[in-house]
Amino acid sequence: MLRKPFFFYTANINPLDWKEIFLFFTDKSNSFVIHFPEGEEGFLNKGISVFRQLPDVNIKPWEGMEDSIEISGKLTRETKDLFVGYQTPAFNGEHPELWDFQYYLDGNITLYIGDFCDCIVYVTEEDMLYLEERGIDFSDWQETEF
Repeated sequence: MLRKPFFFYTANINPLDWKEIFLFFTDKSNSFVIHFPEGEEGFLNKGISVFRQLPDVNIKPWEGMEDSIEISGKLTRETKDLFVGYQTPAFNGEHPELWDFQYYLDGNITLYIGDFCDCIVYVTEEDMLYLEERGIDFSDWQETEF
């Protein structure tokens, strides 16, 4: 199934649209990768202690940033609820709490979040139709080569 990548800045779209998009990709995905700087929990690594304690996750150094880790695993109901909880402030027009993560479906990326609000979604025609039926505004989405 062909997936096209589209970029948008989550803070520039309607928070309720972002909630619909985020929940859609959370539900359809089955694994995740999340990055955290090492150290005391703070702005860039909020949630690190919770994600470290999840069962059946893999933790390794992340090559994308010095003194940082990558945590990966299955998107179980518990893990999905965690991601939604940390993203909920954005659904209310506030700053989201997770810095850098990706969702995957059977090894294929479906959603990428970087710097809290930079988003790339990888959508099929069926995904676009589903979101369009729910009134999602695509005017800020830019097709990308990412």
